[in-house]
Amino acid sequence: MKKILLFVLIIILIVVGLGYLALSGKVPSLTNAALKQVELGVRETPDEIYSFYDDIGYVNNLKGETPKSGELVFEGGIELDHTFTQSEINSWIAGWEKDWSDLPFKNSQIRINGDGTVEASSSISIPVAESFAKMLGYTQEDINKAKTYLKYIPDPLPLYAKGRASITENNAIYDIESLKIGGYTVPNSLNNSLADLLENITAKTRELSSYTNVKEAIVTSEGVKFVGTVPASVDIK
Repeated sequence: MKKILLFVLIIILIVVGLGYLALSGKVPSLTNAALKQVELGVRETPDEIYSFYDDIGYVNNLKGETPKSGELVFEGGIELDHTFTQSEINSWIAGWEKDWSDLPFKNSQIRINGDGTVEASSSISIPVAESFAKMLGYTQEDINKAKTYLKYIPDPLPLYAKGRASITENNAIYDIESLKIGGYTVPNSLNNSLADLLENITAKTRELSSYTNVKEAIVTSEGVKFVGTVPASVDIK
């Protein structure tokens, strides 16, 4: 289920990619930036997505009184043709934040606009993001290079992004219109480079589950139209 909505993962992908952009000297120090998270006003509880899990037969073995920690293990497959509303998406995010302590973002929000753009706001934990990068398959050498510059970045780090995204036959395309890291607006000239990086990391993220097959994930006026296969259960290794 983790990759039902790869649009949501743009938040995680940005923090991993930030280190590589910084490594090339394109992102300045953010130490003195205004570090208030952008509020989109769309917070939800996990209750709605828990009910959806029950409806489709998805087994969430992470759910409990306290968040679980460890590497994710997905099993089985569920065919799905569903339009996820903005409310369901934010409930899904809230569920992951509640159930899995290794998720590198907190207080995350997704807003879908009538023009087809998606806005995302979150606060990222840099150390947890490093661990997540390892789970995605990035080498320690890659991470150490990024950490050389990440140490100059405040933690937690507020991020805001606005843009468009779609997935067809497992191929993701990102079109970033605006990105703010802390109080700093990243120059538009970097958007194409970052979009390419996001697509690469999205491919790595898909490798966490061989059961996931995204035939189509497209933003509509009602939400995100998803057609494909998602895992039937999640647990901790």
